[in-house]
Amino acid sequence: MKNLTILWLLLVALTPLFAQPLWTCDGTTIIMIDGDFYLNRTQIGDAEINLEPLPVPNAGNINGIAYRRTDNCIYGADMNLDGTGRLFRLTPDGEYEIISTITNTDFNGGFISATFSYDDRYLILSLGPGLYKIDVDNLQAPLEMVPYADGEIHPFADIALDVYTGKIHGFDLFRERFVKIDPNSGAIEDIYQLDPVRTIFSVPGLSFEYNQLAIGLHGNNGLLIMSFFHPETKSLLWDAVLENPGAADLDACSCLDFDVALLQTISQDTVQHCQTMLATILLSNRGEASIPGSPFTLVDSFPPGVTIDDVIYNPYGGTVSGLGTNQLLIEDFEPKFGVDSIIVRLAVSEAAELGVHSVQVELSGFLDELNYPEGKLLSDNPKTYSTEADPTPFFVQADDRLPPLEQALFYRCPDKSVMLNPFAEWSGYDIWWDDGSTEEEQIVDAAGVYGLTVTDLCNTYEVDVVVQDVYLDIDLGTDQTIPLTSEASVEAIIDSDFPVQQYQWYVDDALEENCEQEVCDTYNFTPSQTSWVELIVTEENGCIASDRVRIHPKLALFTPNAFSPNGDGANDHFYFQAPNPLIYFDFQVFDRWGGLIFMDEFGLTNDPAEGWDGTFQGEPLETGIYIWKIRLEVNGEPYTTAGEVMLVR
Repeated sequence: MKNLTILWLLLVALTPLFAQPLWTCDGTTIIMIDGDFYLNRTQIGDAEINLEPLPVPNAGNINGIAYRRTDNCIYGADMNLDGTGRLFRLTPDGEYEIISTITNTDFNGGFISATFSYDDRYLILSLGPGLYKIDVDNLQAPLEMVPYADGEIHPFADIALDVYTGKIHGFDLFRERFVKIDPNSGAIEDIYQLDPVRTIFSVPGLSFEYNQLAIGLHGNNGLLIMSFFHPETKSLLWDAVLENPGAADLDACSCLDFDVALLQTISQDTVQHCQTMLATILLSNRGEASIPGSPFTLVDSFPPGVTIDDVIYNPYGGTVSGLGTNQLLIEDFEPKFGVDSIIVRLAVSEAAELGVHSVQVELSGFLDELNYPEGKLLSDNPKTYSTEADPTPFFVQADDRLPPLEQALFYRCPDKSVMLNPFAEWSGYDIWWDDGSTEEEQIVDAAGVYGLTVTDLCNTYEVDVVVQDVYLDIDLGTDQTIPLTSEASVEAIIDSDFPVQQYQWYVDDALEENCEQEVCDTYNFTPSQTSWVELIVTEENGCIASDRVRIHPKLALFTPNAFSPNGDGANDHFYFQAPNPLIYFDFQVFDRWGGLIFMDEFGLTNDPAEGWDGTFQGEPLETGIYIWKIRLEVNGEPYTTAGEVMLVR
């Protein structure tokens, strides 16, 4: 570190003589490790991370670095003063300066990550609830805050601008996923999840390279690991490592220096004859409003048999020609600043050759031949990660036209709507329903015949779409009262047009039995308490019906309502009877005022000797009504019941 500081002092002293910057953006990534800055020279295939130190002094405790193309400076968050968040700027001459103090409390704690806006005007900080935009050309202007559209907190280990699309990518620590953020609306879209090792150590450094690669920097067991990801294919391509046990603070920012980039995508990787598809040409122009060059011409050529049906969207103006041919030509093309797309509808005729084809856009008219050899730029395929501009492939497979349907049959479940789409398995056709709708899917609420006309590039069909109602009914019968400890049997009567494929029996909303592809229309169980039994059936068209019934288990206990303790040997005792002897506890008898006149703490039913003989303390009681209460044991569980009995003298 001492030698690096001396070198920096010498270079600063000689700056007036040479007036050369210490570095400039050359399409690499800028890496910060524990306050030191490096240019990343690592490529896919390198076993070891290749870092070139920048001849600048150590910046201490900093975070959230971002490179600004406009002035070739590095910006970020200086955390060297406790409780104070400050912005720094590191110039290409090696000057490190504090340019602003941030008073927002969110800046003073938590995770801070940064990148620059597409137009290079705003330093964008991610601070939990949203994106904060700082106008670096007018630091007195208030911070502009864009909250995340989902209303959630998103702590990002780092964020990086994808200059090809204008979206911001970040690694969300809470959700352990890479996400894509719209810097204007705050909308967040999941991209992919890392493997467990990378999830544990997060990705505190994130940047983008020319060939649509995300570079993640993270630490693991004394190693500094640089991982190359391809967001479009959601794949990890390569890891390079460097022994660096002391690395605690890591960050990275992109350093891409280009004016114009072209990407081309095809809506379908595979098409058939007589179908249509879309070609999208994305243009990213980060240069001046007027790029040196005139006139610009855009050409997109397709294989024979694939013709241009329509230019659906073109924000760049110019003279468009080539409709009905296989070559799109836009003369006097104006590549305006920003990110936008041209969308072209293509028709694949019967003359298109089967097999793999590739297409590539050419934009010509550039005067800067150093950056644009031969004055032209070729489009790249975002689904690949080559360092060169790749054509975009698509495959024309065997002729697979729409089937010559005359009638399509759909079934409507009771009290439900049904979605009609008889050509769901095909693509590249136009459709007209009798009611004038051109949507591929039609939702209807009644049986009947719905006519439609379907056309691909080769044929037209008139189709009757028939909707039939499905009858499905289920009946579990009336509520049941059964003896306690007895088995209940619930039998379903099912009336259905089509076979039932699934039976689901529920007891008190808990699934107890699930039968698929077999008949189980009867359910047997022994309830210990009052329960609701429900059956849900599904027939082969997906229609569902259900019914439920209440099962009430009642204790089979006979209790006489009168007895006559007169010594005649008949009905002299009040006692309990059951189909099988039951153990009881706390058999009690009370008078009408609640006074306890008899108690037996243990006994068995069905035994007159265990009953009450109508006396209290050895004296016969008068004729009248008395209250009784008994607690029994049924299947190992206590059961309490009470009632009245008439004593007759």
